[in-house]
Amino acid sequence: MNNIEKIRAFIKRYNMESYLSTDNYGANCIVYSSVKESGKLSKFIRHVGESAQVNEYYDDDSYTCDDCGITIDATAYGASARLNDGLACKDCILKHPADYIETLTDNPNNANTIIPIGSLYRIGYETRNNEPYYNGLHMGDNDNPKVIYKQYKTPTNTVIFHIRNCNPFTTKFDVLTKENETEE
Repeated sequence: MNNIEKIRAFIKRYNMESYLSTDNYGANCIVYSSVKESGKLSKFIRHVGESAQVNEYYDDDSYTCDDCGITIDATAYGASARLNDGLACKDCILKHPADYIETLTDNPNNANTIIPIGSLYRIGYETRNNEPYYNGLHMGDNDNPKVIYKQYKTPTNTVIFHIRNCNPFTTKFDVLTKENETEE
């Protein structure tokens, strides 16, 4: 019996609500349902040894992809997105980007963190700003996406915001537009 099977058997033996899964990093992980269970399981995992190699999460710092079922680290930047009908991991979004792009389109409250900018260029989007916009806690980082959206939105285009970089103090972002296809 390998170490993952031993952990799974331990969870079953003690009728725990915690569970094993695969996370957005491609690693085995355990999602604890309570502090009480995490204490017991952590101790057992240390007993099993380092070779168990499981990432550890609590229910409140992880999500499950509604499409493929993997566990998503809630603190991982660009690892998932909430879509109209649930939560999707980065891999599922990249396989079927249309729903994600729809949540971004003409929405200054939402910005792309998942699809590579080159992929957006290939479907007709173009970056409109020469210098990045900034929003954050530093003086001067006060670019407002709602105001910027109004500057770039026309009746004949769609607008998407794309985050270049994000840290705890500032977000650097771009504006992309795409001309609507005209019906002849």
